[in-house]
Amino acid sequence: MTSKSSSTIRPRVVAIVLCGGKSSRMGEDKANLQLGKRTMLEHVCGTLLTVVEQVVIVTSPEQPVDLTDHRVRVVVDDIPGEGPLGGFLTGLRSLVDGRAESPSAIWLSACDTPLIPASVIGKTCDQLQVAQADVVALSHEGRINPLIAAYHIQVLSAVEKAFDNGERSMMRVLSRLNYEAVDSGDFVEDSRLLMNINHPDDLAEARQLLDTISSKERQYRSPGCGERN
Repeated sequence: MTSKSSSTIRPRVVAIVLCGGKSSRMGEDKANLQLGKRTMLEHVCGTLLTVVEQVVIVTSPEQPVDLTDHRVRVVVDDIPGEGPLGGFLTGLRSLVDGRAESPSAIWLSACDTPLIPASVIGKTCDQLQVAQADVVALSHEGRINPLIAAYHIQVLSAVEKAFDNGERSMMRVLSRLNYEAVDSGDFVEDSRLLMNINHPDDLAEARQLLDTISSKERQYRSPGCGERN
């Protein structure tokens, strides 16, 4: 397969971004926390919009989201309080309702991983297109992360069945799917760019990292999700 630039928009590739968590460890809504001149959610969407055709943001009821790009769609979690799996299921369902054509790949991440480079997203989605698997998930030091992964829309029925049977663990659902794990070191040199920001100390570290990494590696700018004055 011919390699694509990390900033090339992939046809029929979309993203689901989970924003409806309680943020109990941070103490405030993580999506709207400032990281540099933009919020964490703006960083995530800005990066994604250099790679995917559309971003679906899954929020909790009454959670404020202020993004104006026409390629960003906000969907309220219709099963709130059920963790990432519930948000993922809401996002998946939104991608089949009323669509003439199903997406060829779905990137899944959360608003608290704002430094993932476009190159990682692009390479993961490209790998899914050639893999004999329903999911390509990144792993680090042997630990697979189902929230930094690309999925086929065909997983919807399996996710629905697991959820209806009482399952709430993303990792256990992933283990039941046909997945391929890719070591994060194959796609990114600095694994800190994949960090989850859960605590105030994490946010401080991310702010320092943002100041030191190059703009070329971040590749996150996009009209509509740009810096604030």
